[in-house]
Amino acid sequence: MGVPAAKVEPPPRVRARARVRAKAQLTLPEDIRRALHIGEGDEVEFSLHDDGTVTVRGFVSIPTD
Repeated sequence: MGVPAAKVEPPPRVRARARVRAKAQLTLPEDIRRALHIGEGDEVEFSLHDDGTVTVRGFVSIPTD
């Protein structure tokens, strides 16, 4: 038996950086907002995994009126 191959992750579809500002605020770059299908007033969920990876998901707000 050989040594198991290391897990190779595919390259990201979109990659961008944002600077954290005062009060821990950041602006999501336009490419990321488009990829998440989010706009002003929508929510974003951040999940931190054991390996240090952070997953970001967009949640679109739907009015209840």
